[in-house]
Amino acid sequence: CTIGLQVPLGEHHIYVVGLDAKGQPVLHEGKWAIAASSRCKFRVTPPMVPPLTFDPLPGLFPSAVQVYIGCATPNVTIRYTSDGTDPAVHGQPLQGPIMVFPGHNVSVLARGFLPGFVPSPVAAATYKVMASPEQEFQRTEFRKLQEELESKHNKAEELYKDLLRTSPGDAGTLCNYGCFLEDIRRDFDGAESMFKQALESNPRHVGALCNYGTLLQEVRGEYNRAEELYKKALEIDPKHITTIYNYGGLLKNARHDWDGAEVMYKRALELDPKDVGTLCNYGTLLHDVRKRYDEAEAVYKQALEVDPKDSATLCNYGLLLKNVRKDHDGAEFMYQTALEVEPLDATTLCNYGLFLQNVRHDFTRAEQLYKRAL
Repeated sequence: CTIGLQVPLGEHHIYVVGLDAKGQPVLHEGKWAIAASSRCKFRVTPPMVPPLTFDPLPGLFPSAVQVYIGCATPNVTIRYTSDGTDPAVHGQPLQGPIMVFPGHNVSVLARGFLPGFVPSPVAAATYKVMASPEQEFQRTEFRKLQEELESKHNKAEELYKDLLRTSPGDAGTLCNYGCFLEDIRRDFDGAESMFKQALESNPRHVGALCNYGTLLQEVRGEYNRAEELYKKALEIDPKHITTIYNYGGLLKNARHDWDGAEVMYKRALELDPKDVGTLCNYGTLLHDVRKRYDEAEAVYKQALEVDPKDSATLCNYGLLLKNVRKDHDGAEFMYQTALEVEPLDATTLCNYGLFLQNVRHDFTRAEQLYKRAL
């Protein structure tokens, strides 16, 4: 605001009491030297929150560090970001020290806010914590694994392309390449194109009908079309186990037809009592939906007797041990064994990360797993 005053000759302190946004009095003061008696106008500017301080000072650290942000003025609300954005717009309120874990580099921007005051200048600090030898080893091994898998996938894709150059209308190759594109490359449009070409070449190809139905169900969310393809596949081959348990999955997850899903799983198991995919899915139905935990555990154990390295069953059994049995050591063993088999399986990585976070309170390892899952 601008205030007009009659100020005599000399030097004066002028005090003005205003109200802040909450109606509380705020004192402003200024010092002016007046050369001659005159009418004087001056603008009252609210005080500024003083610059924020960081403790410890930014730098490189050998182990995890807690970063405290402070202000000389009491009752200041500090907002900060760690992604380079303006804390005045995107900042979250500071609730306590900011943790910086080994192997991480965090740049903090912060400002202080107080009613009746101009916000503090932006304070910036960067903290880097060295990775432990174990973390460096894990990162190196993980990079090697990624490179090895990528090399294998590239060779597999070249093989599919070579086969299709030789036999462009082979429904089996088109179907298998579609599965590769869906599961490995996550190229869903490319996968759908392969499945369609396979069915144009052979409309009665049960594998293409089943796998295209799975894509429509799990990726596109087109449950009616998926169900049509499953039914057509089962008309052609009523004993096609993969179609039976995939159709059971649709009934369970999309239709919420638990009875129909259980009928499908039992039908598949009558055809092959040792089919691990069916056992795993049936165990999940008994565990998550029916709450028949003893039966679910028996089915999971049966699946692992057939294939001790089935990562989906290991992960699901780990969830049952963690949430139902409270057998945390047993659950962790299941997660670890599953990751030995499928080190990049996102579901297992996320579930084990949640276990480490909520049960072991090992936030560093949990974060590592989450990042691997992305």
